[in-house]
Amino acid sequence: MKGGENMNLSDIGTLIGSVGFPIVACCGMGWYINNTMQKFTDTMQKNTTALEKLLTVLRKDESENEKNS
Repeated sequence: MKGGENMNLSDIGTLIGSVGFPIVACCGMGWYINNTMQKFTDTMQKNTTALEKLLTVLRKDESENEKNS
Protein backbone atom coordinates (compact mmCIF):
# COMPACT_ATOMS: atom_id res chain seq x y z
CA MET A 1 0.00 0.00 0.00
CA LYS A 2 1.33 3.46 -0.91
CA GLY A 3 1.66 6.21 1.71
CA GLY A 4 -1.35 8.48 2.07
CA GLU A 5 -3.89 5.97 0.81
CA ASN A 6 -6.83 5.00 3.00
CA MET A 7 -7.00 1.43 4.19
CA ASN A 8 -10.08 -0.60 3.42
CA LEU A 9 -11.48 -3.45 5.51
CA SER A 10 -9.64 -6.05 3.46
CA ASP A 11 -6.29 -4.37 4.19
CA ILE A 12 -7.09 -4.21 7.90
CA GLY A 13 -8.14 -7.86 7.92
CA THR A 14 -4.89 -8.84 6.22
CA LEU A 15 -2.87 -6.88 8.79
CA ILE A 16 -4.73 -8.48 11.70
CA GLY A 17 -4.18 -11.92 10.21
CA SER A 18 -0.46 -11.37 9.69
CA VAL A 19 0.63 -9.45 12.82
CA GLY A 20 -2.28 -9.86 15.22
CA PHE A 21 -5.03 -7.67 16.56
CA PRO A 22 -3.17 -6.12 19.54
CA ILE A 23 -0.40 -4.77 17.30
CA VAL A 24 -2.85 -3.38 14.74
CA ALA A 25 -4.97 -1.84 17.51
CA CYS A 26 -1.89 -0.29 19.13
CA CYS A 27 -0.73 1.22 15.83
CA GLY A 28 -4.24 2.54 15.13
CA MET A 29 -4.44 4.17 18.55
CA GLY A 30 -0.97 5.67 18.10
CA TRP A 31 -2.00 7.17 14.76
CA TYR A 32 -5.21 8.58 16.29
CA ILE A 33 -3.38 10.08 19.28
CA ASN A 34 -0.73 11.63 17.02
CA ASN A 35 -3.34 13.29 14.80
CA THR A 36 -5.34 14.48 17.81
CA MET A 37 -2.26 15.96 19.46
CA GLN A 38 -1.30 17.82 16.28
CA LYS A 39 -4.76 19.42 16.14
CA PHE A 40 -4.62 20.17 19.87
CA THR A 41 -1.19 21.79 19.52
CA ASP A 42 -2.42 23.98 16.65
CA THR A 43 -5.47 25.02 18.67
CA MET A 44 -3.38 25.83 21.74
CA GLN A 45 -0.99 27.92 19.64
CA LYS A 46 -3.92 29.95 18.24
CA ASN A 47 -5.29 30.34 21.77
CA THR A 48 -1.93 31.57 23.03
CA THR A 49 -1.70 34.13 20.22
CA ALA A 50 -5.21 35.41 20.95
CA LEU A 51 -4.45 35.65 24.67
CA GLU A 52 -1.25 37.59 24.02
CA LYS A 53 -3.16 40.07 21.83
CA LEU A 54 -5.85 40.45 24.50
CA LEU A 55 -3.23 41.09 27.19
CA THR A 56 -1.59 43.73 25.00
CA VAL A 57 -4.92 45.54 24.58
CA LEU A 58 -5.75 45.31 28.28
CA ARG A 59 -2.32 46.60 29.33
CA LYS A 60 -2.59 49.48 26.87
CA ASP A 61 -6.03 50.38 28.23
CA GLU A 62 -4.76 50.08 31.81
CA SER A 63 -1.82 52.40 31.14
CA GLU A 64 -4.13 54.97 29.49
CA ASN A 65 -6.42 54.88 32.54
CA GLU A 66 -3.43 55.45 34.86
CA LYS A 67 -2.35 58.48 32.80
CA ASN A 68 -5.86 59.97 32.99
CA SER A 69 -6.11 59.50 36.78
